[in-house]
Amino acid sequence: MTAPLKDLSGNLEKFRREWTTLKTLARPHWQRLAGARGINEIGRAWTNLCVESARISPYLIGHFDAIERPASLLSILGLLTWGLYETFRHR
Repeated sequence: MTAPLKDLSGNLEKFRREWTTLKTLARPHWQRLAGARGINEIGRAWTNLCVESARISPYLIGHFDAIERPASLLSILGLLTWGLYETFRHR
């Protein structure tokens, strides 16, 4: 396990290094996804891309997930709330 980074510039530099590595090593997985045909093949290619990206760059993907998952959850809850409000508003 690596020591925690103490400043923003150290974090940004680590993000840049991991992004460069991820861009290079994940290319075959993106190509597999781009060439996928059919829902089953697309689903497998997408899952493979996500898993391999997390293996290649766990620090960077972990930070993406820490932002994306709560944002997605809040968006879904907001849409559900809005939908329920619109459904029952005129009753």
